[in-house]
Amino acid sequence: MNIREAKSSDVKDITKVHVESWKTTYNNIFPEEFLETINFDKRYKLWEKILNHSGDELVYLLEFDNKVVGFLSAGPAREKSFDYEAEIYALYLLEEYQNKGLGQKLFETALDYIKNKGYESIYVWVLKDNPSVEFYKKMGGKKIRDSKIEIADNLYEEIAFGWDHL
Repeated sequence: MNIREAKSSDVKDITKVHVESWKTTYNNIFPEEFLETINFDKRYKLWEKILNHSGDELVYLLEFDNKVVGFLSAGPAREKSFDYEAEIYALYLLEEYQNKGLGQKLFETALDYIKNKGYESIYVWVLKDNPSVEFYKKMGGKKIRDSKIEIADNLYEEIAFGWDHL
C-alpha cells in the first residue's frame, strides 16, 4: 500500500476510481438514469483541470498492488459560515477495497499532509444515506450541521462532520 500526492499523470486513474465508486456508492441512492450520466469523459476533464492547475486543491492517492484504488481531495473551506479552515471535497475507494482499513489509512495520512500544509481544522459533507456516514463517525468526526442538497431534481439530506484539531 502506498499513499502519495497525486500528479497530473494520475488523471486517468483518479477518473476511473471516481466514476466506478460513484456508481457503486450511490447505486441505491440516486436514480439510475442520473448515475448513467456520470461518465469518464466529463470526470476526466474535471480531474485534468484540478491536477494541472496549481490551485489550492490537494489530492492524495491510495495505491494497492501498484494500482490506484482510492483518493481524497481537499482544500480551503467553501462554507464561510463554518469555523473550519479546510474541507474534504471527495474521498472514494473502489468497492472491492472498502472495509479493509485502507480508507482509514488514506484518511489519516491525507489529514497529516493537510495539517502540514497549515490547516488546523477540516469538515466534510456526506449524504445521510451514504454508508460512509459511519466511517466518518468512526474517524472521530462530530456532526456540525444538517442540510439539504438538490441532485437530479431530488432533494437529499446531507450531514457535515468536522474535526476541530488536526
